Amino acid sequence: MLTTIGDSIIKGVIWNDNNSERRYQVAEHSITDRLTSMLHTDILNLGRFGCTAPLGERIADKNLLRIGASRYVLIELGGNDSDYNWTAIADNPELDHEAKTPLYSFIHAYDTIVKKILAVGATPVMLTLPPMDADRYYNFFTRTFSEEQKRNVLQWLGGSATRICTGHDLYNLTTAKIARRNNVPLVDITSEFLCERDFSRYLCADGIHPNETGQSRIAEIIRDALVFEVGLKSA
Repeated sequence: MLTTIGDSIIKGVIWNDNNSERRYQVAEHSITDRLTSMLHTDILNLGRFGCTAPLGERIADKNLLRIGASRYVLIELGGNDSDYNWTAIADNPELDHEAKTPLYSFIHAYDTIVKKILAVGATPVMLTLPPMDADRYYNFFTRTFSEEQKRNVLQWLGGSATRICTGHDLYNLTTAKIARRNNVPLVDITSEFLCERDFSRYLCADGIHPNETGQSRIAEIIRDALVFEVGLKSA
């Protein structure tokens, strides 16, 4: 059995852009649904919309017995941690604003999750994040902002929405460092997406959540890593 811990990406959430019903929902065929079929194994999905590393630590604590029954535990965190309160920034662009989870808190919580999983006899397998489409994300989260608020956000970003990627990339690099320090497997989703001619085709209209096609690609990347690199065949 596999277990997953993480945010809405590993939970399988997509943005439904249907004109009559625009909302977030779980995909009909999520990453874990596809992995269940590909690997012929049960998966305990502990992913949660909006999950940060500190919340992931609490989720792990509550489920250690079930986690210990798994051979591998997939962990996908950092997207929410590296995000900002954009409304606060839009209203006060002259102030300093921290990410939702400061980097030192992210490192501590993620490192703790990994160590607790190892302590119960399971193997953590950490995932990097898919890249984001900064312009698409900016247009999405500012869709209800006034023109002044939109200008304020761009002012805080230094004039370009592409600066949104800076924190995202930093937390991604930190994830890789945590994996290396703890000597646990790392599945590089980021590089696989960036190798595509147009990775944005894998993303929803919000620029951050993988669409159904993107979730299928992530499942393939994870499957290949588990089978050919981590050694799931011997499980």
